[in-house]
Amino acid sequence: MFCPNCGRQIPDGSKFCPYCGASLEGKGINIPKSKSSKSIAKIVIPIILVIVILAGLSGIVKLIKHQQISAILPKITESHQNNAIWPMFHYNTQHTGRCPYDTSKNDGTLKWRYQTGYPIQSSPAIASDGTIYVGSDDHYLYAINPNGTLKWKYQTGNFVTPSPDIASSPAIASDGTIYVGSWDGYLYAIGSK
Repeated sequence: MFCPNCGRQIPDGSKFCPYCGASLEGKGINIPKSKSSKSIAKIVIPIILVIVILAGLSGIVKLIKHQQISAILPKITESHQNNAIWPMFHYNTQHTGRCPYDTSKNDGTLKWRYQTGYPIQSSPAIASDGTIYVGSDDHYLYAINPNGTLKWKYQTGNFVTPSPDIASSPAIASDGTIYVGSWDGYLYAIGSK
């Protein structure tokens, strides 16, 4: 027998609940313990099994789709990057930061440096002609020649708070368009007229 007030099991024939003190005259609920446990288990266990199986299948499908996309994406991206030397943040679609170029003969001698108006937080992107593109906190996207001289620069945003710094790394499309994001909330596509 169970108390209808607090729900605890109480001795059969009780007139008051020993736990909460509720009057039980004609109100006690008799539920056979073993029957309720078995019927609940018969319903709950299959439901749990179905949920676990569906979750597992969903995970497997997502993994397969991810592997298929991961296998196809580098081929698509590489064919559309116009053979850029360093086409995006961390070099490739896997963002390994590793390129196939030999740097073993590089002794660390400074070839040149170019000063922008403020710090540079983005990684450079290098086009197939050797032009280096980098964003700066001075609101400009810079195009720098391989010899370290300025080719051109493009100003993004306006001087508001927060300042429209360029902290994203530029990406170069197969048609030579340079894409870069800015803190002013815009994605810029910069190319020839």
